[in-house]
Parts: sequence; structure tokens; C-alpha cells
Amino acid sequence: SSSSSSSSSSASVEPIHPRRSRCYGVPGFTPVDNSPTRSPLNMADYLVDTTRGKTLTEIGSRNGDIIACVSHFKVKEELPAPVSVEMDKEYCDKMAARGVDVRCSSILDLDEDTLPVSDYYFWWPMAAATQNVEWLRHVGGILQRKGLARGKTAIIAIDMSWHEDVTNSYELRDHFGGVWTGKVWFDEGNDDRMFGAFRLIHVPLDFHFPTVEERAVIQVEEDERNRVKREGEERERREGRK
Repeated sequence: SSSSSSSSSSASVEPIHPRRSRCYGVPGFTPVDNSPTRSPLNMADYLVDTTRGKTLTEIGSRNGDIIACVSHFKVKEELPAPVSVEMDKEYCDKMAARGVDVRCSSILDLDEDTLPVSDYYFWWPMAAATQNVEWLRHVGGILQRKGLARGKTAIIAIDMSWHEDVTNSYELRDHFGGVWTGKVWFDEGNDDRMFGAFRLIHVPLDFHFPTVEERAVIQVEEDERNRVKREGEERERREGRK
């Protein structure tokens, strides 16, 4: 019958897999980590394409899989190699052995004299709810004080399976000038968070990032608007039942 034919046809369709990262074609490249220990290796492909012709700093690189791959393509573009900002000395040493340019420091300890100046800054933080805003204020603040922020962008990775990442991405969009710009599909294994999708949000670093005090005032105003909205909806429901 047509229904059994359709069912048989559907069952035989091969699953669609994300493309294999071009990093595997880089001579001598072997990844050290897997997702979710680091962001997906396909993130390197996104960064190569998105930052073509521009300079890049990665904040938090672990063993350096992403930045080691991207560095290969930046050198081919005859651009300065990307810079890693990594606070763990063991990882710094491992990346240096891979030929990565490393600033072994917490990003918050870098200042006007030591922060690498790049067109793009990429990160996927451990604690999105606090670190994303903190790092934006710090990096953006330094670049703004130096008069270098115009045209500079933070690329922040959002794990779509991780509630904290997703929730914070709305705050970045609504209050910190963020724009959702791309998606990265990946499949690095069968365990939790080893396959799926990341979303990328781009934040202009010349944006006026609200201070803690300003953000608190905004939150109070939002809460009040939501309260009024809920009360109005409840009145409408009650009146509709009369």
C-alpha cells in the first residue's frame, strides 16, 4: 500500500550529520578535548568564516583545540595569529607547545596595557549568568577608554541545551546590544551535550553596557511592566467569565 511504502521509505532515510570540521584537514592537527569540555570543533569553522580578514582573541581556550585550528587559517590569510587569554598555567604551557600565542592570565587581570586588541573576541564561559556581562564590561570598557571599541565585536557561544546559556542570551540581546548571528551544528559523540547546536550572539564592544546599578533599575522597571501586564490579563479573564 502507499502508506506502507511511505513508511518503508521514511525508515530507510539516512540521518543528516553535521559537516566534518575542516580542522581535521590541518596538517598535524589532533584535537585534545571533546564537547562539552570545550566548544564544538565546528566552532573553529564558524570563526574562520566569520572573522575572515580580521584579528581574533579567544578567552578561555583550555588545551587550545579551537584556536590552534583557527591559527592555521589566519596565517594563510597573512594575518597576526589569534591570541589566547587563558588563566590555567598547565593549559598555557600546552598551548605554547602547540605554537599558540598565549596570555596566561585571567581576562579580568588584563588592563589597558596588556589586553590584546583584536577585531573579534570569542568566548564560551563556564558561568554565563555572571561571566558574560562581567567580561563584556571589562573588555568593552578597556577598548572604549582607549578609543578603540568602534567596530570591535564579542562573539559569545550559547549551548542551546544548557539553560543558563540560553537564559543569559536573552539578557545579552535585550540589554547589552547582542544580536543572534549564527548557529553551529555538531556531533562529537553520543553522550549528553556531545551533539546538538550552539547559537552565536554578537555584541558590539562600543555599546554602553549598563552598570550593575543601571541594570537593577531596568530590572525593577521590567518587573513593574510585567506585573501590570499580568494584572490586566487577569482582569480580562475575570470579565470574560461574567
